[in-house]
Amino acid sequence: MQIIAHRGLWKNRAEPNSLGAIEAAFASGFGVETDVRSFEGKLYLSHDAIIDPRRPARMDDFLQLAKKFPKAPVFLNIKEDGLVTLLSGFREQFDQCQVAFFDMSVPQLVQFAKVFPPSQLSTRFSEFETVPSGLEWCDWIWVDAFKKDLQGNDVIKLCSSYQKKLAFVSPELHGRGEKDFWNALRVTKTAENANHAICTDFPAECLQELES
Repeated sequence: MQIIAHRGLWKNRAEPNSLGAIEAAFASGFGVETDVRSFEGKLYLSHDAIIDPRRPARMDDFLQLAKKFPKAPVFLNIKEDGLVTLLSGFREQFDQCQVAFFDMSVPQLVQFAKVFPPSQLSTRFSEFETVPSGLEWCDWIWVDAFKKDLQGNDVIKLCSSYQKKLAFVSPELHGRGEKDFWNALRVTKTAENANHAICTDFPAECLQELES
């Protein structure tokens, strides 16, 4: 299972989505999930709307860094509609990385599928999205659970129902304890599948738990 560091490897609130946090994650052998927004026609890494474009990292600088770690998976969270045209300008660079776009709205997924191959696209599954949209366009499914953890049987059913790569959201991203879910991934042997991934705030601890 691939371990994805949520917004990089960081310790304080100023670091998430920074190039330093992202480089630290890559250098530690983890993948990265980060957020994408635009400001005045340029792309940046930012969870929130951009007010001061001097603060967030720029997409071009991020891709220069990501190309140094070409085997590290990168999940780009699409935080606003209308980014397809700007992102298409980086297609050559994206092809040099292990990139997957996710969390775009369904109308936007239709537009992304016209530009990017299935290997670079993810649809979603959650308790509110029990039938993932656009499965035929996506190699990945981003698996979320907002209210309660998925149990081992849920994980087994997902793996058997969808012949796709699954990227699971670790429960601490929703304010819940993570250890029970990590254990479910280990017990069901889902963690042994290199095609699957988990996005977590605690990548080192998660790796240790899954390998125990």
